[in-house]
Amino acid sequence: MARTRNPRADFDALLTNPNWTNYPSLEQAMTAAGFDGSFAGIYLA
Repeated sequence: MARTRNPRADFDALLTNPNWTNYPSLEQAMTAAGFDGSFAGIYLA
């Protein structure tokens, strides 16, 4: 019988990358990604 891979190990490998930047708060991560609220309230009519 062929050996099957562990799907949980594959999933965990997607979420744990030592090269990723970790941010202490969601607000800091959003600012770094460009979602800082500069265009909040501006709508196209």
